[in-house]
Amino acid sequence: MISTMSFIEMSLYGGIFIIAITVLRAATFNKIPKTAVKVLWAAAFLRLTLPVTVTSPVSIYTAAERLAHAARRGGVLVTERTPLSMKDTAGLSGSSSMPGGVPVSMITGIWIAVAVIVALSFWVSHMRGKRIYRASLPVENSYVKTWLENHRLRRPIQIRVCDQIDSPLTYGILWPVILLPKNLNLMDENKLSFILAHEFAHIRRFDALFKWLLAALVCVHWFNPLVWVMYILANRDLELSCDDYVIRQYGSQARVTYALTLVGLEEHRSGCSPLVNSFCKNAMKERITAVMKSRKTTVISTVAALLMVAAALSLFVPNAQGESGQVMAAGEEALKEGSEKGALVQDINETEKLSETGEASGTEKQNETGKAIETELANGEGSDILEGKAGEEDWNFDMKKYALNSEYAKSQYDRLINAVAIENYEDMSIAEFNRKINAVFSSEEDFMDTGLYTLYEVVMSMLPAGDPYEVYLCNTVNASLTEYSSRMDEVYSGRRTDPSFSSTAQITSEEDVFGDKVTVDFGMIDYRFTYRILDQDKLTVRERDQFLQDVMKGVQDYLESGNISADEEKGEKEALEELKKIGKSASNEHIEFTGGEIDYFEIENKEEL
Repeated sequence: MISTMSFIEMSLYGGIFIIAITVLRAATFNKIPKTAVKVLWAAAFLRLTLPVTVTSPVSIYTAAERLAHAARRGGVLVTERTPLSMKDTAGLSGSSSMPGGVPVSMITGIWIAVAVIVALSFWVSHMRGKRIYRASLPVENSYVKTWLENHRLRRPIQIRVCDQIDSPLTYGILWPVILLPKNLNLMDENKLSFILAHEFAHIRRFDALFKWLLAALVCVHWFNPLVWVMYILANRDLELSCDDYVIRQYGSQARVTYALTLVGLEEHRSGCSPLVNSFCKNAMKERITAVMKSRKTTVISTVAALLMVAAALSLFVPNAQGESGQVMAAGEEALKEGSEKGALVQDINETEKLSETGEASGTEKQNETGKAIETELANGEGSDILEGKAGEEDWNFDMKKYALNSEYAKSQYDRLINAVAIENYEDMSIAEFNRKINAVFSSEEDFMDTGLYTLYEVVMSMLPAGDPYEVYLCNTVNASLTEYSSRMDEVYSGRRTDPSFSSTAQITSEEDVFGDKVTVDFGMIDYRFTYRILDQDKLTVRERDQFLQDVMKGVQDYLESGNISADEEKGEKEALEELKKIGKSASNEHIEFTGGEIDYFEIENKEEL
């Protein structure tokens, strides 16, 4: 799957990849072909420059993003419920913006200014060197002319001599030039052949272009120290790769002679432009060591290099993919099955109230079921319910059908409820409640494997319709986790990220056919919408949950009204417009509807609705 990234995400994930390459580079030094490391540097370059990438379930970033992609069922609509009461609403003031720290425009201005300064430093260095290179003269040497005849490329190569440089270098991309120092002994053909072979490798591989791209990368990601590390190490690896090319051309017996050539040229080197391929670069000790310990490329080393590159690319290049896709699908399927049989859910607060007073409404049987379940849980019983042994008439849910974890048990359910149940939560501000919920899920070191977060996924996927805590888990906790994650994304990416909430509106109509129930009318709208918390300190959990309920109820009422176009495409468009109207109507000074989307739209026998 293709996904997009913000600039900060590109730099962050690219930095992680650079760390991995640095470790692999040190661990495999002189054990695999140098080309393998160059491929990894090229992949890191793409990771840092392309905002579009693929997602993968085996990506190393999956664990880091898992909290933002929790397996959550759609929102639960509460029906036949007395409207929530609001306390002290008269004292609520107007909206205020959420804290955002330094203005984005100022950060952008600083970034651009420093990027320009870094780019100018590279450009000034390049132009200074270019003036020197223009003063060079063609080489008049029979060996050089013969060498040029034997090493023709589509791009014409020039070999020139300059009295203002101390060591050989190559510059130019389309019209490459090998520049030799004037004090170089051109009569030493053995030494000259090494130098020309090394520079020819740079030209064939377009290393000059890669150096320009690395410099541009540093200009853009100047704030990321790992990109500077990449710039230094990648330049070193260009030289090491060309050294390796020379040894492969002349054989292992030439290692000592070539190493002495490097040492001799290093003694005269004074510096060079960062945008040219210089024969003698920094880390000369590393180059000498690599030359002396170079090995012949074998099948084993080639295979090892391919495996290393493949593993690194699969782990670090793709983005995280939501690992909870199957869990989410199972949870949604269970919710739909329960809805088809008419199981409309009561809110947790009403269930608790009825269990204490014994009152009953038009949905008396369902409330009594919730009361009995809550009583059994309080007494340490009710394992039949959690293990899927309760009667279908009460639960409309086959636990075994949707079981994703055979270890799911009453103790796990109780552990989750005990952890996330917060007293008097409805009167808390969203800021306080969201902090507490996030703290609950972040308190365990093993939350990615066997801890509370994984338990939340399992319970949510297997939670029967009608569970006394269904509304709290599916609506209140679900929304708060999403809001916290969205705010974190907003802070680190620097772009606005509104939390989203999804739900399903559904109606069915059945007729009796000789004792069999046959569905004659069916309608379903899967939708999601985004919203903005305008005042996190004054918006209460009760008010936020009421906002979600108002939107869900509005969509359900619209579906039941029958005022839906017979044309599917037109009907979906009208449903989206209605969703936007409902969302705007539900908004207030503390929370605002910001957008919606219809994920699935289906109506059968539309003329009878």
